[in-house]
Amino acid sequence: ISLPFLLRMYFKEKRQQTVTTVPVPGKRWVKYVYAILLSAGVTLSVNLFLNAVMIFRYATDYQAAMEEIMTESLWLRILCIGIIMPVTEELIFRGLIYERLKDMTNASKAAVYSSIIFGLYHGSLIQGIYAFVLGWLIVYAYQKSGTFLVPVIMHIVSNMIGIGLNYVYTDSTMVFSIAIVVTAMIGVWAFFKIHNGSFSVTCESEIKSDPGSCDASETVGGFGTEKRYRPEDYYPKEPEDEQDADEDTETFRSGPKDGE
Repeated sequence: ISLPFLLRMYFKEKRQQTVTTVPVPGKRWVKYVYAILLSAGVTLSVNLFLNAVMIFRYATDYQAAMEEIMTESLWLRILCIGIIMPVTEELIFRGLIYERLKDMTNASKAAVYSSIIFGLYHGSLIQGIYAFVLGWLIVYAYQKSGTFLVPVIMHIVSNMIGIGLNYVYTDSTMVFSIAIVVTAMIGVWAFFKIHNGSFSVTCESEIKSDPGSCDASETVGGFGTEKRYRPEDYYPKEPEDEQDADEDTETFRSGPKDGE
């Protein structure tokens, strides 16, 4: 029910922004591959580790929530938890909260603050810590990629894997260990691919329709690549009149004349 209102708020927010992140032409599909691998690697490695140490048995609130969720049919879990919930939550936490916080502070602080809110929203200590880490990674991939579709895909992949892990179990310590190491390595590799990639450029809103107008050679690092603007671009120095400059210099040296 909330989706139409959230979408309207999101697009209104985007129209009001003075600066926007624009995807760089080319590399249109590879960023989605990295985003999927990052989300899958982090989700699998963290969940497998928590299952290996059996920490969930100490989290009664988490167990109660999972038991309630598991009573629903599989198709309903896939539809609601796997698709609708990620889209809705991304509109709220990344599309609206993060974007507004970024206008109020900066991208780095906004990423931390919005991720803290995202963690608290889950209402459980274990889920909260995990949601904070995943939320920060989603924000980072969002800003680096320049497209809102990346965080939506990452969230869907994470939730789908969480649903699937409920049907996978093994007592083998070796299987757990190998799976944790391999998936963690995949996640780290994908993160550095996103980190080192040049997928977007941050530009002023009046040129956001033309990504080619952003000169990549004039960008600086940060969350994504940001266009470097100089003060003189906004406040051009007015040309000085040589005669006025000479009169000012003479007045300074000799002092004001009578009647001036």
